[in-house]
Amino acid sequence: MEFINGFDKKLRMKYIYNITYHIEEAVFSQWQEWIRGHMSRSLQESHFSGLKLLQIHIQEVGSKAFSLQYEATNKEAISYFQSVLEEHYRKELFLQFGEKVLTFATLLEVTEELKQD
Repeated sequence: MEFINGFDKKLRMKYIYNITYHIEEAVFSQWQEWIRGHMSRSLQESHFSGLKLLQIHIQEVGSKAFSLQYEATNKEAISYFQSVLEEHYRKELFLQFGEKVLTFATLLEVTEELKQD
């Protein structure tokens, strides 16, 4: 096992900007189509090094939840996204889905990581 300290420069990804989506079942297929296009476009337009879409397993009937994780090596990539791109993306999402898709964002910093060889 290799222990990687986040305060060293060894980490490939240091920050994760996580946007959680709560989607009503009625618009889920349309949202899937939208998120695929959004992921491709936002990776090209942003300074992020990668993206991951993860399903969150919830007990609530009639809805689904997903986490879109933008990976960055520095805070400048996060700041650029927040100041230049995020508001436009949120408006686009609201115009298409209204309150049938709700979101919230969280900034995470990787401080330590353990990898198995």
